[in-house]
Amino acid sequence: MEAIDHWYADFKYNWKKFLSKRSNFIELFFCVIYFLFVSFLFKKYLVVYETIPGIQLYDILLEYFKPADVSVYIFVLLYTIIFYNYLYLLAYPRMLVCFFIFYATCLFIRFILLTFINLEPPLMYQEFSDPILSSSTYEGIKITKDLFFSGHMVTAFCSYFAMPNRTLKIVFLLGSIALAILLIIQHVHYTIDILGAYVAVFLIYRVYYEKIYNHSKLTYQYSKEITNY
Repeated sequence: MEAIDHWYADFKYNWKKFLSKRSNFIELFFCVIYFLFVSFLFKKYLVVYETIPGIQLYDILLEYFKPADVSVYIFVLLYTIIFYNYLYLLAYPRMLVCFFIFYATCLFIRFILLTFINLEPPLMYQEFSDPILSSSTYEGIKITKDLFFSGHMVTAFCSYFAMPNRTLKIVFLLGSIALAILLIIQHVHYTIDILGAYVAVFLIYRVYYEKIYNHSKLTYQYSKEITNY
């Protein structure tokens, strides 16, 4: 049996069991509402943050990287991680719900910090082009001050910590390292933005997600060929 067959078998079994309980519908509903609420906050206030004067930091690491436009590589790498993470977790609804709450919580804390920590873009900042976020969230407005901590790295690190498959976990880790280097080359983030994202995601994972995730492994079907424990 191919890996996709194991994934599909888990998908059918787990969603059938998940949807058999009314409480799961309620949990899924509030999960979606929570995620949409956090997304709304960013859509509404990131434009406002652009008008607030901030502090420009000196970053010694940026001095070692000549600025270059690597937007395409950042975009492809980030959304490849997103695609494979959601595709994998789609077969495990309990883990998927936990991931959305985990991810939304990290973004919500990021939003709070952005409210109080106003930074100017790094010197020699290279504009980053993300056609998906630009059309769905930023509405074509240039966003340059959503810096501490990095939302790109939050996505990569959340995917890394949430991924139970050992092979994909290693791939996501390597991908997050490559993404950090590309963001530095692009001069779209300070080093502290990247390190801050890792610390925040790690702490939230240890406090909340790790316990929920370990419990969820006992609730649903997980094929060893897919989870690779």
